[in-house]
Amino acid sequence: MKITSLFLVSIVLLLVVGAGNALAEDTLVTILDSKYGAGNYHEVTDTNEYEFQPGAYVVTALIVDKQSANVNPTGWYDSSDPDSRNLLFPTPEGSIGVSKSFNPGGKFGMYIEPSAGTTYYSKASLNGGVKRVRLFTLDTGGYVLGFEDSTDNDYQDVVLELKGASLNVPEFPTIAAPIAAILGLVFIFGRKKEGL
Repeated sequence: MKITSLFLVSIVLLLVVGAGNALAEDTLVTILDSKYGAGNYHEVTDTNEYEFQPGAYVVTALIVDKQSANVNPTGWYDSSDPDSRNLLFPTPEGSIGVSKSFNPGGKFGMYIEPSAGTTYYSKASLNGGVKRVRLFTLDTGGYVLGFEDSTDNDYQDVVLELKGASLNVPEFPTIAAPIAAILGLVFIFGRKKEGL
């Protein structure tokens, strides 16, 4: 009797947990598959320093699945002065499907403000090296940015579509010089260690 009761309780728990998972939020990939179709977007993985070239852009708020306490005002910032922020969506949750046009005169990035005094940028180095955005290119042109406003790493707390965008990838000398310097130091210290 005790084994049967324990078995029934286990089944009920599994059903409850399973039902809870069925009510769980969609993943970023599920959201993108639904909106654009599987295989019609590709994640940018060669950098976490996402900034864009100047020009005319349209940004659309696609999804807001924020942490309950966060409002996440969203906008763009001037890359040369990250404190120069330009608000596009004061309350993104009420802006789903809304598009806003803007025309930055220089390189720029996107940001969210999950709480007063806290800003998360599309450029990881401005977040103390912490990645707060996943970036995807669209086969139809443009980008999708999925922001993380907490610590669950779902990157679907604010999801934006950015059209007219051109990603600013660091030029080869910008990357090559530090790498060459590090390799040179490794070589020099390695030779000294050998006593040569």
